[in-house]
Amino acid sequence: MWRNRSWRFGRYFSSVAGESSSGSLRKVDIDTQTFTEIRGRGAVYVDKTSHLPALLSGRQYFLSRPRKFGKSTLLSTIQSVFMDNGPEKKKLFDGLWVAENSPTLLEKELPVLSLDFSTLRLEKGGDELEKSLHIALKKVAVANNIPVDEREPLQNFVESLVRELAHKKNNKENKVVLLIDEYDAPLTRVLAMDQDNKRAIENREVLHGFFATLKGLDTYIHFQMVTGVSKFARTSLFSGANQLNDISLDPEFSTLLGYTKSEIETAFAPHLDALTTKEGIDQDQLWEMITTWYNGYSWGGSERVYNPYSIGMLFRKMRFKSYWPSQSSSAWLPRLLKPEDLKGLANSLNQAHREESFEKLELESLGHSAFDATSLLFQTGFLTIKEEKKEEDGSRSLRLDYPNYEVRRHLTSEAFEAILHVKFDYAHLEILRKTLDNNDPKEFYKLLNNYFRSVPYTVFKGKSDMTNFEPFYSAILTFALQFLPKSYRVQAEDPTSDGSIDFVIETPTRNFLIEHKALARNEANASIRQTQLEKQAKEALEQIDEKIYAAKFSIKAGLPITKVGVCFDAQTRSIGHVEVKGQ
Repeated sequence: MWRNRSWRFGRYFSSVAGESSSGSLRKVDIDTQTFTEIRGRGAVYVDKTSHLPALLSGRQYFLSRPRKFGKSTLLSTIQSVFMDNGPEKKKLFDGLWVAENSPTLLEKELPVLSLDFSTLRLEKGGDELEKSLHIALKKVAVANNIPVDEREPLQNFVESLVRELAHKKNNKENKVVLLIDEYDAPLTRVLAMDQDNKRAIENREVLHGFFATLKGLDTYIHFQMVTGVSKFARTSLFSGANQLNDISLDPEFSTLLGYTKSEIETAFAPHLDALTTKEGIDQDQLWEMITTWYNGYSWGGSERVYNPYSIGMLFRKMRFKSYWPSQSSSAWLPRLLKPEDLKGLANSLNQAHREESFEKLELESLGHSAFDATSLLFQTGFLTIKEEKKEEDGSRSLRLDYPNYEVRRHLTSEAFEAILHVKFDYAHLEILRKTLDNNDPKEFYKLLNNYFRSVPYTVFKGKSDMTNFEPFYSAILTFALQFLPKSYRVQAEDPTSDGSIDFVIETPTRNFLIEHKALARNEANASIRQTQLEKQAKEALEQIDEKIYAAKFSIKAGLPITKVGVCFDAQTRSIGHVEVKGQ
């Protein structure tokens, strides 16, 4: 059985994790993020309180994690740690790790200033955000019986509120706990909605003023934690004195959010039993499916974690499907990603990057470089750390990859539709893979032609015939094929000693070296134009031989090589002709 017999919830809940007192499956409440509500309703709660002693031994933290990964529940749990001592607090933590192993941590009582920036009004820019933040702070003041001066400027009001909270009656330490959730919502929700990110930059200035004021109140802060999806520069969080300790890639806290296998086995034991029966498979097979779909996330630790939202939905719905990607609230990503970014993204995954490369995002540069796409997808959870290496100078370099099948499946369809307005899914990718396994490049490009022909002509507005056409399709091709199984490798502009090969596909049994050309619009009739397309495709094929591109792969892999010359037709916005030479 899956049950961990050493686990118990104590008097407040039933004695078996994941099972109600009546023997039915305990409710999986993925919609509730408040610790007190989850515990009070008797829903499944994955105990993360063993991290609290290490976390609360520090003072000021920043943590970046994707949406719906448990940041709000973590902050709500910390808020409950500092609530007034009494029977209610004891019941909330009864049976949890912290109550049984570090009970003194629950004895401290301090006022908490908790703000969720995702609930603020912010779409219209800085003025609206400032007013909405002012209103949120006033609600905190009223709840704590602190007088409110309606005319007081925001930064002055923040200072007054923190001081008043620190000097509340019975607060002998004169300290305050600050918990700020989704600090970057005022930036991410308006990204790319106007030229040069005007509203996002306005909102950033409000954030800068707010956090700069908090820095000046350091003497009153017992503990501070700020969470978000992305780490943006120039918000006053990550510069100057009293800057927050960024634990996003700290191995000690790599499993702070997300579920480990042992946590799932403990909290969802009856659900695992039920799903095993429903699927008609054994336990090992079930874990293989769960791992393939939802595991794979790493932020620097040795253990990879499972997506908590998708695991919750899996045990609520009792069926395997894609859950988290469509609910991750990163609708701003397609507004930033351009087709040419997709090509750079695929190549970026084949490279190692310095850890500091992912530390901060600049609003002014977002959408202007391919690496931005890599960094954005990493911070939003669509990419994760695949490998890490310690460099000679002591720093770390990271290689990224897509975490699991759920994310890969989503991106092959959603990215295409968002950027190209064309449906393309995992089933199409499997058909393309079979043509490669059959060493049939002509059928491969014939299938691609069907997809390319469905690209709306409006996508090409403003693109010159020769400058953007071939790179555009190469970018789409590179992005799509990177979701092939891991035994396949795709590389655009693969360097050799005598130039770069336009496109390389390495399969388990064969390597494909591909050179692309494009024929611009002209007045030639159909017959002459077809001759021109064939000529350029042959020239592309000849270039592979002239540059001796195959030498690199003959030595490297010892696999047979198929050479492919392709000419795109800018007039019909499709693939005009394909020439093949194999061995």
